[in-house]
Amino acid sequence: MIRQPLEIGVAQQASPGEVLSGDRYFLWQSDTRAVLGVIDGLGHGAEAALAAEAARAALDEPAGQSLRELILRCHERLRGTRGATMTLIGIDTVSWLLEWIGVGNVVGVLLHPEGSGQLSRTELFVRGGVAGRSLPSTTASIARIARGDMVVVATDGVRSGFAYDINRIEAPQPLAERLLAQHHTGYDDALIVAARIQRGET
Repeated sequence: MIRQPLEIGVAQQASPGEVLSGDRYFLWQSDTRAVLGVIDGLGHGAEAALAAEAARAALDEPAGQSLRELILRCHERLRGTRGATMTLIGIDTVSWLLEWIGVGNVVGVLLHPEGSGQLSRTELFVRGGVAGRSLPSTTASIARIARGDMVVVATDGVRSGFAYDINRIEAPQPLAERLLAQHHTGYDDALIVAARIQRGET
């Protein structure tokens, strides 16, 4: 059996007093490639949810599209909305490379288990801006990856130090739930996506 590249876990919570969350995620996978997007519509409530959903819809059918093309498409679709901050990640298990483009404050970290049992961390640095309003450089950053690595991405309803509460590679869903419970700020929409790179034959 050939697995898809990513096993993911998702945990989220709307801002207190709100029914709708303005945070969304998007995932597309083929046998050897995946595109993951984490989106935070500005503010919270219905208008934030509309903006985030517009960005998520713009990411449909990403096959053959570069991250730059995808972020530009989101930027155009978000005009006339509140706008959104977002991070897009592309994973290729042929070249074993991870690419990312971040706009605003959706932060991520790449975790690699070392032979010593320790984790090395690569922060997925993002640039300021708001998709739909002011887009920064759309040049993707690149990092090498290996099977068993993990990417964790969070919106700003999660405290920025969440990555330092990960000391080993865990199953994605329990990890996402634990991090949300421990690091949710309590005053904004919050979303955590944990993705473990698992491509291989079983």
